[in-house]
Amino acid sequence: MEGSISQRARNAVRRTREDRQPDYTVRARSGRAWAQIGAAWKGREDGNVVVSLKVNAIPVGFDGVIKVMIPLPDNEPPTDEPASE
Repeated sequence: MEGSISQRARNAVRRTREDRQPDYTVRARSGRAWAQIGAAWKGREDGNVVVSLKVNAIPVGFDGVIKVMIPLPDNEPPTDEPASE
C-alpha cells in the first residue's frame, strides 16, 4: 500500500462524503432557466453547522446568482417560485 496512514484515512473519508446523497442541489441562472451546477451537504465542523458545496460547472451567461435548493423530484422542473403549502 502506498501513502501514509493519515493519507489513506483522508481518502477513505473523502470517498464516504462523496458517496452520500446530497442534501441540496446547487443551481445557477442560465438565460431564463436555472441549471443544476452542483450539490451541497449539511455537516458540522468545530461545533458549527456548515454546508459544503461542490460546483461541477458554471453556465454560459452566468449572472453571479447561485441558489442552494432542496432537491426536486425528477419529474418537476425548477422554478423561481416557492413551493405552495
